[in-house]
Amino acid sequence: MNLPNRIAGNTSIDRTIRSWLRELGNERIATHYLKRFTITPSNLLFDERMHAFRELAFGVYLHRLGFQVSHDERIDGLTPDWIGRTENHTVVLECATHEASHDLKIKIEEALQSGDMSVNASGTPVQIRRFLQRLNKKYCKYERIVLERNRPLVIGCHLEFGSTVDSDDVLPHLESAGGFFEEATALSGVLLYSDENGSHHFDFVQNSRAQHPTSLTDLQVPHTGACASLRDDDVNDS
Repeated sequence: MNLPNRIAGNTSIDRTIRSWLRELGNERIATHYLKRFTITPSNLLFDERMHAFRELAFGVYLHRLGFQVSHDERIDGLTPDWIGRTENHTVVLECATHEASHDLKIKIEEALQSGDMSVNASGTPVQIRRFLQRLNKKYCKYERIVLERNRPLVIGCHLEFGSTVDSDDVLPHLESAGGFFEEATALSGVLLYSDENGSHHFDFVQNSRAQHPTSLTDLQVPHTGACASLRDDDVNDS
């Protein structure tokens, strides 16, 4: 696979993108992401490039579970980010990023610069509500299609630094009585993604009420337990 001399300015991210694209081994997917990383307008926000990076990470995650992956495949007029297929199983995966509000981002940035550690909205009802609203928007978009096609739907959520919620905050609002999963029976589960110090962690939260369940962690993963880790040095860059 021919890749440009430089994809990302950050050396570690550049190396990781190259490794992931080569691992997937799909020219169409590589062309799509290279456009988003390198042939985009000069005023493209850094956050948007990072969204593409994390979206790519979800595809690599599915691939490492043994799925053949396709990106932006059209289904009834919609294009989910990833579709993963094995001989007997198909999963529709749509990605979302949960981030803090613009005002809160500014407050966090100012606090980091000043050393003020008192700004902390972690786990607050407002932030959790924002997370659930984001989740519900994705769910409503694909609910009809996955039910008609009898396909498991997984929503991948990236919890970015500064998003002010983590998995411990959101789990009770997904699984408990009256939680999101109780009504969202077309949703097979939520894949929570976080990255820290070069490691990319994926925690799959299964919906026990799902009409079409899937258990991603029943497949072989490169890390013990419910969390699959993708590290920069997991894949050779040769």
